[in-house]
Amino acid sequence: MVMDALLSENDQDCENKDDLISGLPDVVLAQILSFLPSKVAARTSVLARRWKDVWRCVPDIELTCHPDQSASESMAFFATVNHVLSHRTTAQIRKFKLSFYSAGVTELYCIYCWIQHAIWRKVREIDLNVMDVRPFMLPPELFTCKTLVSLKLQSGLTFCVPSLIEFPSLKVLHVIGNVTEEMAERLFSCCPVLEELLIEGYKEDHVAVNLNIVAPVLKKLNIFLESHIGDQIVIDAPECKYICLQFTAKLVVKSLSSVIDAYICLGNCFGRPGGHKPDYSEYVYQLFREISQVQILTLSAITMFTIRFALHQNLSPFPNLIELSLNVEHCEDWQFLPVLLNNLPNLRSLNLQKNTLCDHERDYDWCSPESVPQCLLSTLMYVYFQGLNMREDELKMIEFLLKNGEVLKQLTVMPIHLALEDAEALANRLVMLPRASESCDVECCKDYCTSP
Repeated sequence: MVMDALLSENDQDCENKDDLISGLPDVVLAQILSFLPSKVAARTSVLARRWKDVWRCVPDIELTCHPDQSASESMAFFATVNHVLSHRTTAQIRKFKLSFYSAGVTELYCIYCWIQHAIWRKVREIDLNVMDVRPFMLPPELFTCKTLVSLKLQSGLTFCVPSLIEFPSLKVLHVIGNVTEEMAERLFSCCPVLEELLIEGYKEDHVAVNLNIVAPVLKKLNIFLESHIGDQIVIDAPECKYICLQFTAKLVVKSLSSVIDAYICLGNCFGRPGGHKPDYSEYVYQLFREISQVQILTLSAITMFTIRFALHQNLSPFPNLIELSLNVEHCEDWQFLPVLLNNLPNLRSLNLQKNTLCDHERDYDWCSPESVPQCLLSTLMYVYFQGLNMREDELKMIEFLLKNGEVLKQLTVMPIHLALEDAEALANRLVMLPRASESCDVECCKDYCTSP
């Protein structure tokens, strides 16, 4: 009892003693608490009388129900959310973020009401993550919310989208989950000021889907789709600066001329001219022509495989490209490198990565360009090669780069799946290769090598 009395007296002293944080205005304290989950922010009410009602003014609501919670804990979560929403004093909700991993009919109805509450409070950002598998009707008011600036829907749910949609202020749209053509068409066509679009998902069936993405002021585009043969994606985004495209579909590019940073993963690893699957190389080359002003470019292994069968096509120059990253599965896919280098007059950094080790790879004879690419003579300063494993064709490729790289400063090689003694032999061999640049430093990193 003596200890309890001392603690009680100490608590009173702390409560009466001014501190810098408690002396701040409510609006500032509420802003600080907005960086915490809503459940944690509400707990600050027990700190002192000064903090009792501050959490009610927090403009952001962030609520998470973890998948390992019991039924009683889940019921407590819903009670907490209802308490938080019903005791708020601020008129506007700036951000409403909800993560819930299993929802029954009653829970889905509660979520429906919570979203409605946020809309009535003129919410600016909604981030909804409900991992379930049943259809879910979002409140119709959501799709005509004039204050909404950011909408992120991540779910296993099938979202039902109404016919009336109007997003006059929406700048950020993320759709992660089951993507339908009807849903996509309605959403994309009703966002006149959309600046960032992310589509990531799958389709329930194998019916061909056409996605028309027309966004006149879009700045950032990410598409990750489990698409199928017969699908078509049309992109018209003349102001877009960044793209990340990962899908297997016919691509029609109407405008992407402003792109400066691109990650491309297009094509099918089984598709080739004359085969049973379509050849996507023409769509890749069409995209190359449209993004010829890009400054940073990354090509996936599937893309490198796809364009290997179209080396006869003319490749447009990339006059502004300064950083290039290439990924391959097999050495044969390096055939495209000389073609690329001849069209990159200002390249400064080259990142090469081989993703796998295949003991049965066919020999590939590195074919040096007839003339030395301009970038090797004047601009290329850094080369990084990950996945080298003592193949003669790859060593010839490195030898060509060293022999002709007149301004090369650093060439770094990271061997993978090599014994330490083999890596040492590789390092010694690389050091002995002739170099056009006297200041070039050759380094062989052995972080992923195995002990003998």
